[in-house]
Amino acid sequence: MKLFSARTPGIVIAAVGVILLSSALLVAHPAYGFEAPVITSVPPANAVTTDGTYVYQAQVQTAGPQTDLSYSLAHQPEGMTVDAQGKITWQPRTPGDYRIVLDVADSLGNASQPFRVTVVLGAPVKIAIEPNNQPTPVKTGATVQFIAKAFDAKGNSASVDKAVWSTDGSIGSISPDGLFSAQKKGAGHVTARVGTITSTIAVSVTGSQVKSPAPQGKVLGTSTEPGDQNTNANSEPQTGDTLQAAPQSQAQANPQASCTNWRQWIIIAMLIVYALALILYYKYMAKRSNSLWWLFPTLLTVIGLIIYSRYMCVGTYVWWPWVLLLLGIVITFISSPHRAPANPA
Repeated sequence: MKLFSARTPGIVIAAVGVILLSSALLVAHPAYGFEAPVITSVPPANAVTTDGTYVYQAQVQTAGPQTDLSYSLAHQPEGMTVDAQGKITWQPRTPGDYRIVLDVADSLGNASQPFRVTVVLGAPVKIAIEPNNQPTPVKTGATVQFIAKAFDAKGNSASVDKAVWSTDGSIGSISPDGLFSAQKKGAGHVTARVGTITSTIAVSVTGSQVKSPAPQGKVLGTSTEPGDQNTNANSEPQTGDTLQAAPQSQAQANPQASCTNWRQWIIIAMLIVYALALILYYKYMAKRSNSLWWLFPTLLTVIGLIIYSRYMCVGTYVWWPWVLLLLGIVITFISSPHRAPANPA
């Protein structure tokens, strides 16, 4: 039986035309395609304060109805939530830099959007100086490192780097960063000022001159650097002081949380190139006799399947490998050089 005839080129051209037309329809009309959802919105770039509320409404482009979408947070700080419409809300408590991963999915696939949110302290309403032992005792010649902590209206706190320090009573001096040096026995005060807000504590310098001054105090409170927070029994209790170091390491162990798919037109173009490569190959092999003609089509198909398994998100574009195999089978059946030799006249 002859597999090739005068009509074979016309059949091949018609098959290629159908493939190209179908691909064009899929690209021009995503509602008829198989494209996974795409998050098109951008999270707010400005920092949020500890006395404010963070709000982000996600916008998603889908091939199917929006009612099929489901939203979730693969990574988020404590207290952050997302509703069924993709609206993220959060009332932060602690300054720092936080990592968030938003997931959205429908019946055609899923998409992820990782982003970061910076939290700063809200408008301070009071400050406190630490250590504060009422009065704080210091020996002559010794030093104590004081720090200022600012509190917003909700009681959230953070260290203050730009406090203005001063002292009275001629008991010693204090540096711009809050290091007090005791110089004369007596009683006095140390004052910290942040804007128009001030805080003052009593200091008592006692004892005699020491030959080798050594720091008697230590830095207390909460650092403004994310991941570097120190607490002390005398510091006020803080909720949410622990930054998100552990969850972030978990997100790094899960690369699927930030998986991004190729665009649909790219994978359709790959199918077109695959089909054209097979057709041209079979046309070339029709003029030659080679028992290993099947090697190239098999290798090309395996390469396509490997690309799909390695570079496309799990559970998306599940139709693609089946279309690839179907194209290979149909084109091979129509154009394969494997045919019975003609009987000699």
